[in-house]
Amino acid sequence: MRRRDFVRRALALTAAGLIVPPWLRRSFVPAPLAARATDGRFEHPPLAGRVLVQVNLSGGNDGLSSFVPITDATYYEVRSTIAIPPEETVPISSDTGLHPELAPLADLYDAGRMALLHGVGYPQMNLSHFRSTDIWFSASASDQYISTGWIARFIEAMFPFFPHILPDAP
Repeated sequence: MRRRDFVRRALALTAAGLIVPPWLRRSFVPAPLAARATDGRFEHPPLAGRVLVQVNLSGGNDGLSSFVPITDATYYEVRSTIAIPPEETVPISSDTGLHPELAPLADLYDAGRMALLHGVGYPQMNLSHFRSTDIWFSASASDQYISTGWIARFIEAMFPFFPHILPDAP
């Protein structure tokens, strides 16, 4: 599957999930799981209605292709053959535009329901792609070697009794 097709389908499924009424959403959960998820035994801090969606696209996608610096002349000089013209982007600020394929995200951004993080890095960068990927996924220091990812550790901390006791919502 091409990345572009994945992003389109993921956005469509996400949008569909937002408009499905709660009574219908419950029908997608098998009865034994629904009973365990609502028995009241599982206590955790409320997540305040926030949802983190992480999509990791390996390969040729990068921040400059997704969030285009439309006023940066250096971007257009250095990427002369692959730069996205400013008029083809979806403007989200005076100096940044989304790649045209990411247009459905503009409404989320404008509503304050999505954030963009530019120029994210870590100290003492390792020039190995593979080690850098390990550092990102584990949220470790460059001299640490951790075998679990940060998302897994977060979920384990929030739901210590999972999978024996299920949370109220996925």
